[in-house]
Amino acid sequence: MAMEIKPGLPDITRDISGPSKGVSQTDGASLKKEGDSVTLTREAGSLLSTEGSLASSKGIDEVRVSEIRQSLDDGTFQAEPEKIATKLIEQELDLLL
Repeated sequence: MAMEIKPGLPDITRDISGPSKGVSQTDGASLKKEGDSVTLTREAGSLLSTEGSLASSKGIDEVRVSEIRQSLDDGTFQAEPEKIATKLIEQELDLLL
């Protein structure tokens, strides 16, 4: 079975043949392998690549999270509203530009 999604851009084809995850062979039964494929656009391929990069990166500063958690537990956490507002505005401007 093949699935194609083409909004008019060059395609990336990946072979997804083989048994589905979670399927096991028991009692001498055999699994039929069919040559299924999926065709993706260049953008979808780029998203897959980005997803792989993000999955391999940590992305979270565990030390900073631990420090904040400790200060919350101790009751010493000081919120800085001006700093929070500035960062929110910067993020919004980045989205607009």
